[in-house]
Amino acid sequence: MSLQGVEDLLPTSDPDYRSIKNPLAVSAVTKKLYDQVYEHAKEGRCVLTLRGDHSIAISTIAGTAKAIRERLGIEMAVIWVDAHTDINTPETRESGNVHGMPVAFLSGLAKEDRQDVFGWLKKENLISLKKLVYIGLRDSWKMALGHIGNDTPIHLSFDVDTLDLIEGDFIAECVHESGCLVAMDLVEVNLTLEPGIDDIGGQQTVRSGCSLVRCALGESLL
Repeated sequence: MSLQGVEDLLPTSDPDYRSIKNPLAVSAVTKKLYDQVYEHAKEGRCVLTLRGDHSIAISTIAGTAKAIRERLGIEMAVIWVDAHTDINTPETRESGNVHGMPVAFLSGLAKEDRQDVFGWLKKENLISLKKLVYIGLRDSWKMALGHIGNDTPIHLSFDVDTLDLIEGDFIAECVHESGCLVAMDLVEVNLTLEPGIDDIGGQQTVRSGCSLVRCALGESLL
């Protein structure tokens, strides 16, 4: 998805708001992405989003959650694959970085009244904590899918630097086999900005990302 023209949405000044870093700019960008995800999801498309860090999940999950409620009349499940819970509120996140807060905003634990500081998130964009599953390196995926159930649409939000390739592919394949995948995020696919610096690491994350997407879409690599 293209964010072309998003520069026009960014404020000329971005004062510190509570403890959120760059609140106006981050909110404007995520709102733009949310609009694009929702437009595709409401048509019944499986939406794949490739971006920088896990803060994008505010946009993507909000969009698919609303679309699923409208199309199917049910709540969507979220499988969060990361080494971190990312459920800090603005009051508890010392760094102020939004990538540590997406689950808090999406679950309603963090709330903002200002429209230009995530106030655009409404009730129809939120997720139920009962349908949220965290997965780390040693968690069982069959148990996670069993907790969610086999009749719930799943948004898979994946931090690619969390797992090794084999385990990551297994997770993606399990979600595909459930037949419930409606959207997927893939973040932290990091290419170095300067050629020659950690090229191997950058290439590895790209390979891992491509492999995860292929497995989630049904191409077995075993």
